[in-house]
Amino acid sequence: QTVDAWTYNGQLPGPEIRARVGDVVKVTFKNDLREGSTVHWHGVDVPNAMDGVPDVTQKAVAPGGSFVYQFVVSTPGTFWYHSHVNEMTQVRSGLYGPLIVDPSDPDSRFDREHTVVLADIGTVSASSSQPAAGASAAPGAGGAGGMPGMTGSSGSTDGSGGMMGSPQQPSDYAAAFIMNGKAGGAVPELAVRQGERIRLRLINASASADYYMRLDGHQLAPVATDGHDLAQPGEPADLIRISPAERVDVLLNADHPGVWALHPADAGQTGKGMQMTVRLSLIHISEPTRQAEI
Repeated sequence: QTVDAWTYNGQLPGPEIRARVGDVVKVTFKNDLREGSTVHWHGVDVPNAMDGVPDVTQKAVAPGGSFVYQFVVSTPGTFWYHSHVNEMTQVRSGLYGPLIVDPSDPDSRFDREHTVVLADIGTVSASSSQPAAGASAAPGAGGAGGMPGMTGSSGSTDGSGGMMGSPQQPSDYAAAFIMNGKAGGAVPELAVRQGERIRLRLINASASADYYMRLDGHQLAPVATDGHDLAQPGEPADLIRISPAERVDVLLNADHPGVWALHPADAGQTGKGMQMTVRLSLIHISEPTRQAEI
């Protein structure tokens, strides 16, 4: 299934920006939309002029215009970037991407890592479909079931100003719930070897959906929230809640070989595409060849 989207560099999510503590991040943003837009660096400590808040830190970049964002990253962690204009339309249409800041020294706690951006896209008619059970059942990080500071084009979270001009609803009536820009069988598998310690960087880029994520056959231990490492890993849990705009890094101890699914506990969200296959293989150790003289 193919859908229309607004994207950064033709990618959904936008390209992962990877930096190390102390690096200068420099991004030239050119606006090819028919309306103004900016880029906000969510959770990143940036100079005020680089924060991307329209009519507060900068004017919205007009159609055909450009703006250069430049800042030094000082804190390691999982962050993300997104439009900060008409967000209920622009962000939900695909204008978001991950920004990962590595520490100065490699983190030896993990064998490797994988970033998973959770989002919703599109809208189905409220009269023809029931909302996903958990889409906005609990308040989000902004205290009103939505992304902090996110508003529709009318200045409210009523869902006005939809994808490319069509009526837009919050996540309750999303057409699909996606992982790294894909849904269902199109989501690439994650291959894991027995005994590996995997850092999963979970980013919630949805408009108003809370996700209670689980990996069948395993428990996940939080190791960082919103770009900041915990003093020590949290207790392994069956469900990891992640609200709009939040980031939660979890430790996966790959100790149960088999084929499992990473998905929300809400069957409605899973049924609309948010499911990733995690294939955990055994480590095969071959016996040494025995030779004898005759």
